[in-house]
Order: sequence, then C-alpha cells, then structure tokens
Amino acid sequence: MSKLHPEKTFEVRKLFIELVESDEVAEGDRLPSEAALALRFGVSRNTIRELLVQMETEGLILRNHGIGTFLRCAPKRHGTYQSFPQLIAESGRKPSIDLVGPLDCVPPQSVIGELGASRTQAIKKIERTLGADAIPVAYIVDHLPARVIERIASWDDFSGDMVALIGQAVGNTRFTQNVSINAVSCSADLSKRLRLKVGDPVIHVHTLMQTMTMEPVAVTDSFLRPGELPLEYLGTIRVTPYG
Repeated sequence: MSKLHPEKTFEVRKLFIELVESDEVAEGDRLPSEAALALRFGVSRNTIRELLVQMETEGLILRNHGIGTFLRCAPKRHGTYQSFPQLIAESGRKPSIDLVGPLDCVPPQSVIGELGASRTQAIKKIERTLGADAIPVAYIVDHLPARVIERIASWDDFSGDMVALIGQAVGNTRFTQNVSINAVSCSADLSKRLRLKVGDPVIHVHTLMQTMTMEPVAVTDSFLRPGELPLEYLGTIRVTPYG
C-alpha cells in the first residue's frame, strides 16, 4: 500500500481550487489527465491520484472509466468551517454556552482506543450545553487527551469552538475528522438537558478529530435537537450490481 501524504495533497488541493477559481475549469468540465495535472502542479502522479480519490469521496468529481474525470462541484478550501455557536449567531439567535470541566473520568473503552490512550487517567472530559436564545439546542461531550488539556492555558474566554481551541493548543490549523451520524431516542438525561420528551428523536454525531499526521486529539459526541443546526455531507457511494 502506498504511503499517503496529506500535507502535500492539501497544498495541491489549494492549487486545484485556484485553477477552478480562475475559470480555467468549470463545473461539468472534463479534467485534464493525471499526467497533465501532475506536470502542471509539479508533483507526482501518486499525489494527484490521492487528491482525486479524496475529491471523489467528497462527491466533487465523477470518474467514468474509459470516458474521463469530470468536475461535479467546485471544491471548498479545507480549514474553513463554521462552529455551532457561529451557526446559531448566523441564524439570528443569541448563542450561549454552559461548560463543565475538564473532568476526570472513566471513558468508554471505544474512546480509549480511538485516542490511543494507555490508561484512563490520560483522558479528560468536557461537557457543554449550547443554547440559542436560551433554548438548549445541543449537548456535547468531548474527550481529550491530557496532553492536549495541559496546553490549554485558560477556559475563561471559551466561545464554544472546541476545534479552534484545540488548534491553538497544539499549534495546528488543519485537521481531519471521521464522523458518524445517527438518529437516537432521547434518554432521561438528555430530556433534561435538551428539554425534550423521553423517546423523542435526537441527532447523535460522533467525531474523531486528528491532526494531518493522524494524531488523535479529540473524540466528541454531540446530541442535537432536530431542525436546529444544519449538518452537511457531500460524498459518493459505490454499489455492486446484482448478477
């Protein structure tokens, strides 16, 4: 298996975005060959191939064997995102946050595995409830390695943007996130936190956040009131025909 180079792929992605923004390539256009793109950007074909695989997964390109690769949607610049408090503010509501932690905890075994911790004492927990005009819209539980917690000088001015806080603590501006989204039934604990009835549907978002060198820095479980905060995902699926 070839070794991935996320940093180089990221840099080439920025060059590709500039190509689209200059109107040299538009949505629906057929892309140049891997060899042509590699020559233009001064990188290997393997790096171009890694980028195209990534963009296909995101649903940005369509690859048809024997026909060519076509741009479906203009890519966005990685590293720009909106936190939940920003989304609340942009909806015209006033964001608020109720923070508890960092706390000592006994995390689930799955979290210990995801963070690569050798002992539970190496993990801390932060609980936060986000409000919109004083109505709770999200309850979030973050598990962070103690090595990350130790680099956070103060929580006094925490805005609710955990990604930005972690980025400042570890000195990184780019991260990868593995995300799973499920609909779950509201538990008795969540009903109190989100002011819902037990059994009501709740959106559960589980996220593993890593640096671009694949160092895990946070595991987050977010429980959201339906219809309050937008979640966007763009990707492609592959199916195996019957027969």
